[in-house]
Amino acid sequence: MVKVPQCTPGWWEDPSVIITDSWLAQWKRRNTGHPPCFTERVNALTRTFFSIIVLALIFSLFNNDMTTTLIYSLLLGTIITLPDIVDMIKASYIQEQFVATISPNEPASKAWTTPPVAGADNSYDDGDAMTLPSPRNPFMNVLIDEIKYNPYRPEAKSVDDPVVKATLDDFFRVNWYSDPTDIFGKTQSQRTFITMPSTTVPNDRESYQNWLYKLPGKTCKEGGRDACVSATDGAAIPWLNITP
Repeated sequence: MVKVPQCTPGWWEDPSVIITDSWLAQWKRRNTGHPPCFTERVNALTRTFFSIIVLALIFSLFNNDMTTTLIYSLLLGTIITLPDIVDMIKASYIQEQFVATISPNEPASKAWTTPPVAGADNSYDDGDAMTLPSPRNPFMNVLIDEIKYNPYRPEAKSVDDPVVKATLDDFFRVNWYSDPTDIFGKTQSQRTFITMPSTTVPNDRESYQNWLYKLPGKTCKEGGRDACVSATDGAAIPWLNITP
């Protein structure tokens, strides 16, 4: 696949873009939804002021007043380019000149990948696809919109996995500096997260019931009389059983 630059280089890197990257090309990029990069804005401003200076020199040959023509031309150019200047000042980001390797026909779904983590192995890899932490959902909970749009989402991966533990912590900590006294992470999170007992739709009712009763067999109500008597084999409190 041919790699296509997302952003046009600045004129200080490639002076030819002042001519090759015209206003028409920039206008076509705006119509595609691609926000202008910082370098593209600088190129546009530079190209506009160069054009104004050239026009001012041409008009000064007719009125023999170069200073006045140049001042009015610069004022006109500032008014024309004022929206771009304001956008550059108010922009909360500067799009970096990364290289795109995704074709236009490729689905807009990206998998979250993490660097190698010390102590990671295949102990928690059972071969099934599982839900992993993400910036939107670091604790891998079932989101409200997933009940309708993603009902077959896989269950969350074990948080004992070193890779999951590392990525969960990275996505949860959003502040620049960490507070060593914040042992429960209360000041780190800008949102309130609640860890759900089940991470599938519908929830895993059978496992939840087994966890509540802690009984592998029938309950007392279902006919398991041994489960009704404490301190016997199959008792309601398993760790009080006579036999382990």
